Amino acid sequence: MFFREGGVTTTQLLAGLCVLASATLYFFAVRSARRRVWSARVLVVLSAVSGIALIAMVLTDWPGELLARFWADHSIFATVVSSLLLISVGYLAFEAGESAEQAKLNRSVTSAGLSGMVDHLIDVDIAQSMITCRHVPNEFEAEGKPLRWIRPIREELQRGSYQAADDEQSPSSEQIEPAAWRHDIVDQSVRRIIAGMRDWAALVAVSGDGRLVLKRFGEVRLALLQLQSELGSRNGGWQDTLHRLRAHLQLFAVGLERVSSPRHRRQGLTNLIPGPFSAKEIDTNIREIDAMAPPNVSQLVSLLDKLVPLAP
Repeated sequence: MFFREGGVTTTQLLAGLCVLASATLYFFAVRSARRRVWSARVLVVLSAVSGIALIAMVLTDWPGELLARFWADHSIFATVVSSLLLISVGYLAFEAGESAEQAKLNRSVTSAGLSGMVDHLIDVDIAQSMITCRHVPNEFEAEGKPLRWIRPIREELQRGSYQAADDEQSPSSEQIEPAAWRHDIVDQSVRRIIAGMRDWAALVAVSGDGRLVLKRFGEVRLALLQLQSELGSRNGGWQDTLHRLRAHLQLFAVGLERVSSPRHRRQGLTNLIPGPFSAKEIDTNIREIDAMAPPNVSQLVSLLDKLVPLAP
């Protein structure tokens, strides 16, 4: 009996608290499993632990009979524990399978979203390359959706048929003027990055990799705003910012393409338009990206920060 003439003993009180604590932990474990807080691997381990505990409970009753008297004296407790362990084995195994299928679906959906976000990075990179033109590009449109006028240029670049109308040497920091069209290009680039986050957030935010990419898109937006504030200054600081930003955009686009479509890569992403990388540097950086096994966004972000950090 739990209560005796002398009252509840310390051992009985501690045992009761342990039972209540175990019940609370079990409740939170079930809720976490239901909400898919844990990965499929963790659920498989928990299912295996439950099965081992159930087998150990049976063995201590028969044939081992190590705790046969205990289980006989506490039949309600033994029934509850054995029932919970038996249910946990099946439930956690089922949830592990469901979690694995959901994780696979999330990866597929995220890959599709990341592939779509690559186009936004390419458009912004092409737009930034036109900031150093002496005159406003013929294709530039101040009205309409941000950087929509870039899309025909991107298609021509992919076919190798694009010829820039302004083939003069890029101006130096002393020659460039803070023309309104340059600020408009950067402003459209900011809005294009925001559009990429808005359009693809529903797909990519379902996974940790997707959330990392959204965070990096936010950092690219801040770098564009910094470029916009520096553009037209006489100290030449905008050129370093532009060089660093374009290098980051190009390598980010190549890396995302590798992560999202490792078996079906679009060729020539880094050759669309002359950028801050030399051909040797491009090959070296692509080999660094290809060395990721398996390719994932967290490794890509770390590599970007190492090779072409956005901040000086």
